[in-house]
Amino acid sequence: FKAYKATNVSAVTLAADSSIQPFSQTFEGRDVVDLAGPDGAFIRFYFRVSVAGRYCLAVRVYDDAGHYNSFIHTFDLEANVVTEVPVPVSTATADWICADDNGARCAVVFGHIAGSSWQTSVKDSWIPNSSGNYIAANDLVNWAATAGATLELCLPQMERGTTASEFDSLDPILEELRCLRYLLPFGNPISSVPTISFWLGGVATPNMLASGVINYPVPMRSAPALLPGSSFIANQGNTGTPGLYGADNHNAVIWNTANNWTVSGTVVGI
Repeated sequence: FKAYKATNVSAVTLAADSSIQPFSQTFEGRDVVDLAGPDGAFIRFYFRVSVAGRYCLAVRVYDDAGHYNSFIHTFDLEANVVTEVPVPVSTATADWICADDNGARCAVVFGHIAGSSWQTSVKDSWIPNSSGNYIAANDLVNWAATAGATLELCLPQMERGTTASEFDSLDPILEELRCLRYLLPFGNPISSVPTISFWLGGVATPNMLASGVINYPVPMRSAPALLPGSSFIANQGNTGTPGLYGADNHNAVIWNTANNWTVSGTVVGI
C-alpha cells in the first residue's frame, strides 16, 4: 500500500495481554523466505503523528511448527512532522525462520502499542521463540490514551540489502488489475450495498432453473461466494432466492434457487 491514516476515536486503556495495531502488513512465506541470509533486509517508510513521542516497528516471522521470532525497532517523532524512518533488519537464517509456503509467515507492524505482558526492553535484536510474544517496546508513548490521536503511514517498503531503493511505483492500471484478483467491485461503488447486474437466461418452461453467468475481467485468487442475505433486486413476479450454481477463478453462475420464475429473460441484480 502507499498511504494510510488511522484515527483513535476515543481514549483506550490497554489490558496487559492486548495490543492496538493501526497498520500491519502480512506476507506469505514464499514471498519473503528469500530474504534470509547475510545481506539482511531494509525497511523504510514515512510517518506522521499528532502525539509526539517514541513509536516502534515490529517484524514477526513464523515457521510451520508454531515457532515465531520478533524484532523491535523504536524511533522518536515530533508532532505533525513527516519523518523518514529507515530500519535495517538482520535476516540470519537462524532468525528469519519463515516457512516456504503460502501461509502467513511474516508480519510487519507500524506504530502499534501493547499491554505490559507483551512489552520488551530488547531492541534491534531478534527475540527468540521463548519470548516471541513480545511485540512492542516498553518505553513507547501511549497515543491510545488521547482521543483523536492520528497516525499516518506512507510509502512503506521492505527489500533485501542494507539500503533502500526508490519506492516501487506501478502503473495505476496494472496496480488496479492486481487488486482485482482479490476484490471485484460491481455496480455503484459509492453504495454501501453494490449490485451485480447480469442477463438471466431464457425460461423455456414454467419454473425452469434460470441462470446468469458473470465473467470476471481478471482471474480471481479463489472462487468467490455470495454474501449471506443476498437477494434479487429485480424478479419475475416472485421474490426468488439467489444462489451460486457454480463458481471458479474465472466466472460465476447465479441462479434462482427458489425455482419460482416463469417469464423469459430479464436483467436482474443481487
